[in-house]
Amino acid sequence: MRRKVKLFALLALVFAIGACDNLPELPQNSVEDYSDIPLNINAVPAGDFTRATDTAFETGDAISVFGYKGDLSSGFSVQTWLTNGKFTKGANGFTSAETYYWYSGEELGHIVGLYPYSDKYTAEEFLANGISFFVKSDQSTHAGYTASDLMYAVANNVTPTANEVVLEFNHVLSKLV
Repeated sequence: MRRKVKLFALLALVFAIGACDNLPELPQNSVEDYSDIPLNINAVPAGDFTRATDTAFETGDAISVFGYKGDLSSGFSVQTWLTNGKFTKGANGFTSAETYYWYSGEELGHIVGLYPYSDKYTAEEFLANGISFFVKSDQSTHAGYTASDLMYAVANNVTPTANEVVLEFNHVLSKLV
């Protein structure tokens, strides 16, 4: 059975924004001025982390990464600077095939990570509506059950840095019996 999960609660928690009926549409990347500082990401478990197969990310696991800058407490006066960047676990941590750069300036930023990666996520869907996630109906294979293990991570109030940004992932779903 396929279950569609909306992550409205996640967005409320992540952005701590009250109810709003008239959300603006954001372009995919609304920041126009980027720095020359590449974004370095690492993904780690938060607390008593378990994954569908192990207790850590495995080589080949990929995450979706979104970046926003601006004051989230004032509603949606934020700009998107990274839309669904793909970072994949390798022998030396998480890397991306494409180099993603931080925005220019010292304004506070926010980075959100989702596992598993999906090329279907957009900035508009993520901010305005949440994302759609389908649990695989056949979880008898490694690919089936790992693709059904939805997790998220948030790094709030970060600024452009050459240092690694650590995303601590938490589960969104629980085992259903």
